[in-house]
Parts: sequence; C-alpha cells; structure tokens
Amino acid sequence: MLATENFLQSGRGWRGGPILVPQPGVFSMTNKKAKAKDQTNGGGDGKISVEGTNQELKSLPITIHAQYLKDLSFECPNSPAVLIKQKLSPEIDVDLKVNAESMADFKENSYEVSVIIVIKAETADGIAFISDLTYAGLFTIEGVPEDSLEPVLMIECPRLLFPFIRAIIGHAARDAGFPPLMLNPLDFADLYRRNKAAAQPVAGNA
Repeated sequence: MLATENFLQSGRGWRGGPILVPQPGVFSMTNKKAKAKDQTNGGGDGKISVEGTNQELKSLPITIHAQYLKDLSFECPNSPAVLIKQKLSPEIDVDLKVNAESMADFKENSYEVSVIIVIKAETADGIAFISDLTYAGLFTIEGVPEDSLEPVLMIECPRLLFPFIRAIIGHAARDAGFPPLMLNPLDFADLYRRNKAAAQPVAGNA
C-alpha cells in the first residue's frame, strides 16, 4: 500500500518520516544486560550512557551470513528539466514489502529476508524519479520459539537491513542530481502488527 509523505528540503537533503501502512507487533530481541548510568551534570544537561563487559552483553539469536543488493533501478524520465525547474521538495510515495523464504538447503533454520521498496518522487512539473530496490540478507535464527519466529523475520531482520537500504537510496538520489533522500527509520513492528490485523477475518464473515 502506498503512503504519501512530503519531505522537507534542508541543507543536507530531503528528510521525512514514511507513514507506511501495512506490515508489524512490538517484538524486541534486545535482551542485553547492560549498566545504565545517569551522567547529569551541574548544567542540567542529562546524558544517558550504557556500558557492559563481554560477559554481560548478549547477542541476538540471529546470525547474518550475507547481505546483498538483489535489484536496483533508478529512473529519472524528466531529467534534466525537472532538475532545472525544481523549487520545492517532491511528494514521495513509498511502497514497501518484506518477504521471508526458508533456506534449509543452505543451513537448518536459515532464511532469506528480502526488503522490496519502491519510491516515486513527483513534483508539479512531473515525475522526478522512480526507484525500485530489493535488498536481502541470509539469516540463521536459533533458539527462538516457533510463535516468535515470524516477528523476528518480519521485524528484526529487516530492521538490521534498513540502514544499508537507506544509504543506497540516498546515494542513488544524489548521483542522479537530486539532494540525498534521507528516509527516517521505519517502524517494522507497527507495520507487522497492521498486516496481521488486516489478515484477521472480520467478525461475522468468518
């Protein structure tokens, strides 16, 4: 499902928070033992830091064997005219999908998680650009209860991949002559919860 957002133009590029509608559940795999301390100084500035030793820090039950770009297209059908005429930030439509596929032939409890994101930027003068990207990772998930496996695949794995997706899209926009497109972090948990709710049968129609 497409969700529209307006990116405000700043000195560093376009910023905005995608309001993506379908896909997440609040599921946190961060189970780290760490000591937090309040470093509030006399000036009233509160700073929080965490620290821990090797014995205290626990890794997520996720092993990343590889991460890779599977597909990327970036089209600018109206360049250079759109670059010359552009004065305001374009309207951005974002379509996002997460897929998970078993890779048992590679290793037991292994999955390929793919994030497919399509971005369309449009101005009053026409389409600025259309980007279609598929980025994936090969993960092994161990020690996770069966009923928690899907949230891990749909939330935690794409969350680990997203910073690289964000960088690729930002660089592609810059190389095409536009300010870097800076996607805000996505709430994959909320997206997952919405998709699960949408998949539930409506009372009376079951």
